[in-house]
Amino acid sequence: MTSEDYSSYLEDEAHLLIGNADIIYFPKNIEELRSIVIEANRANIAITISGGGTGLAGGRVPLGGWIIATDDMKSISGRSREWIDPESQMAYQLRLEEHDNETAFLTVPAAMTTKSIQNYCRENSWFYPPDPTERTGFIAGNAATNASGARSFKFGATRPWVEKLGIVLPDGTELNLERDNPIGDADKILINSDTSVSRPRFELPSVRKNVSSPILTEDSHPLDLFIGSGGMYGIITEVTLRLIRPPSEILSVFAYCNSMKQAIDLVDKLRERRNEEMQPFPMTVEYLDDRAASIMRNKDSNIPVSTMAIVFLEQDIYSDEEFESTLEYLEVYFDQLGIEDSSVAQTHKEIEHHKYLRHIVPETVNAQAKSNGYSKMGTDYSVPDDKYHDIMNYIKELSDKFEEEMDKHSPLGDKIGYAMWSHSGDSHFHLNLLPRDDHEYKRCKEIFVHLMERVVELGGSIAAEHGLGKKEFNNKPAIYIQYPTEVIEQLIRIKRELDPNLLLNRGNIIGVIN
Repeated sequence: MTSEDYSSYLEDEAHLLIGNADIIYFPKNIEELRSIVIEANRANIAITISGGGTGLAGGRVPLGGWIIATDDMKSISGRSREWIDPESQMAYQLRLEEHDNETAFLTVPAAMTTKSIQNYCRENSWFYPPDPTERTGFIAGNAATNASGARSFKFGATRPWVEKLGIVLPDGTELNLERDNPIGDADKILINSDTSVSRPRFELPSVRKNVSSPILTEDSHPLDLFIGSGGMYGIITEVTLRLIRPPSEILSVFAYCNSMKQAIDLVDKLRERRNEEMQPFPMTVEYLDDRAASIMRNKDSNIPVSTMAIVFLEQDIYSDEEFESTLEYLEVYFDQLGIEDSSVAQTHKEIEHHKYLRHIVPETVNAQAKSNGYSKMGTDYSVPDDKYHDIMNYIKELSDKFEEEMDKHSPLGDKIGYAMWSHSGDSHFHLNLLPRDDHEYKRCKEIFVHLMERVVELGGSIAAEHGLGKKEFNNKPAIYIQYPTEVIEQLIRIKRELDPNLLLNRGNIIGVIN
């Protein structure tokens, strides 16, 4: 096959940059992967790990050397059974171990998708709470970026659900790490009996969601170094996930709001409910702006034309009493805020339709970006909860002004200049600007640098769930906006300790090191 047949492996879903590589490998198991890594290390050839391609930060984009595509990594080490996803017809080797009646551990291969994991869990009466928006992403990529998504409001991101990791280090060493050895206050992190690395120490942003760097506290375990590290330090080959029993049912609700303020006021009430541990409280709280609502209305005419914002929430239900309590608190909040229209989904088919409408928003925005011929500029920022109102109003002003500038520069017609959706329960927002030419693209970068600086000033994070990947601003990796140089030097020191030849996933998070 010609190199053109593999062009999709030179970029990711965001199309931020197009890479280059000499060879692409498709190992089928850990031993094949290790042999490629060992050969690359011996020959001093850079390697870039490619997952499902759903990333939005350029992490899998190669900067020369070899690509190791994990598409065929569908088996695990040790005892396993084959399972075929009835939806995708994809076969995976996996292992389910029931710990007790309420907890189980599921070991899955690098290339198993989030959607397949959820399908398997539903088929076997278990529940994997994380629900990243890109459900076709590979689980290894989810772990490498500490992906979160909608249900983080109640259940957090991927990290707390990972019990074990299979890792291949840049020299080919295979590791099997378990969540059984907190690092405490030690200055060195003992990876295994032969490997230790320096402990990074720096102040983290005061937010609920942050993947702008590896996150390590006294309660962290050595495997946490590899979760959210963007593939800087090792290659994830298999993941053991903690499962819980599923709710008896899930309510999916769209609250159709007549203003941004009305929607954010509802978010505040739901956040207060969680913070005060008032049961029940939702597992998902999201905000979608008027442009997102319009995109959804194109697929479902039942969404009122007066809708200026949508709050999407999911409530997990475990008893008849919780079902009644949920309907009661929602009715009270809707009455208090004057929310007159909503859509409630209960059946699996109805819930999947809600998910489809929610997910069609980024898909449509990405499609317009592609037709524009320019990458969209998308934020992945989070701020402290008490700064959320301020930042949302500020974003609205910036975005409207940018769209007005675009229309004066060249009429938009039926296109949009921006759209915004937000994991608002976690004060985490995705603003997407859609430039059409070099002038608008340059203006987008100026807006984003300004907005990033504002977020950091507020104590926030410029990477809440997708990671920093290979993002650059002002000719520097984006991480230099988030942290001072001495913090980045700590991360580089760990990189040199685990990857002395600096061959693995060059450019991710900390940039290219010489």
